[in-house]
Amino acid sequence: MTNAQDPLTLACLVPEGRAARTAEVSFAHANGRYLAGRGARLVADGVEGEIAAALVAGAAHADGEVRIAVPFGTPPPSYPAPVQVIALKSSEHPPAWIGAHVDAVWALPPRIADLERYFEVWTAAVRKPVVCVAEAGEFRLLRGIVEEIAPTGSRRRAHRLLFASSPAEGWTLLSEALRARPRRRVRDLGIRALAGRGGPPDR
Repeated sequence: MTNAQDPLTLACLVPEGRAARTAEVSFAHANGRYLAGRGARLVADGVEGEIAAALVAGAAHADGEVRIAVPFGTPPPSYPAPVQVIALKSSEHPPAWIGAHVDAVWALPPRIADLERYFEVWTAAVRKPVVCVAEAGEFRLLRGIVEEIAPTGSRRRAHRLLFASSPAEGWTLLSEALRARPRRRVRDLGIRALAGRGGPPDR
């Protein structure tokens, strides 16, 4: 579905803070590693915590590309692996910017405190697939709620919500969704990258 010349760009949403279970950390690592191994370019909103760090570490393990969009004037987060930081303008809101610059959204189960952040990215990613991946079935139990808060607007648009129990299953569903409706090319994300803490490695 993707190649080195035309990488798929995914907004990765993970819960903030400490993990409630060790399995959450290993699952996030597996998602990051799988997506990077598939050649996807990952974009995140810069939340910190064990799950976010695991996603970044997993992507780095597969030599993947991770970019973090940070608000104007905000120090970049610190992760255990190198990332590329995109400094937004004062007029740019991270969720809206991310939603406009990706091909799809890849979400791990949120906590209550994360719902507003997730909702903002989903709203900004109008008509783009949203892949909800949960190993223990959290999204399946909450599917009715997710479909209510996501900006579906109709049964046809509700089909952009995809539910999977593994990265491989999510990738298959996303591939089918994108084949059904060719994606538009997103704008280049290589602008305004910062070096330094959390910045890209020297090449």
